[in-house]
Amino acid sequence: MYSLQLKTITLFLLQAFFLQQIAFAAPAGPLPLFGASQTLKANFSFPPSVATIEETYKAPHSKKTLILIQDAHTNASGQINVSKAL
Repeated sequence: MYSLQLKTITLFLLQAFFLQQIAFAAPAGPLPLFGASQTLKANFSFPPSVATIEETYKAPHSKKTLILIQDAHTNASGQINVSKAL
């Protein structure tokens, strides 16, 4: 009896983990961040050697703008360029 319960729980957990991996493997598209509704052009720019702005979002009912900064974590020059951009 104990063996059957253990096998049942193990099978359930394996299916749950497998389905979780499938669900997050390839999202359908970009997920909205806190209801960010519109993509905007930034009113400033960086030198091309430092950074490029790919996406900015304006929060609904607010004057705040979200700017996504991506970097190469293991690349030292990438980290330096992020510090220059900030």
